[in-house]
Amino acid sequence: MVLNKKIFIFLFISIILFNFVNSENLINNLGTYKQGECVRIVEICDMGCSYVTVTSILGPSNNSIVDEGMSMSSIDTYSWWYDFCNTSDVGVYTVITQGDNGDIIDNGIYQFMITQSEFGTLVTSTQI
Repeated sequence: MVLNKKIFIFLFISIILFNFVNSENLINNLGTYKQGECVRIVEICDMGCSYVTVTSILGPSNNSIVDEGMSMSSIDTYSWWYDFCNTSDVGVYTVITQGDNGDIIDNGIYQFMITQSEFGTLVTSTQI
């Protein structure tokens, strides 16, 4: 009986630690792009969506670039996209999307980096 309790406690702690470690993977990295380039944000609805919107885009200084929901274009009910072209500021951008994936309201979180050159190093004012 004591062995079963120990196994149960071990499994319970393992599940909690697994979820904690994987919580960092909730943000999808879209890569690095050159300043001034458009970035295509793609959302996949595995159960089909009737709508997907970009609810928020935060720029490098955490300023809100998109305050209202911007509708994403659909290829079909499973594939949605939005081209974001306001990439004049260098730094990390965070995008939040929302859609009705099946019967569930689902959010996606994406990040991408804008640099002065596509493959260059991010230069911030504190580094100059």
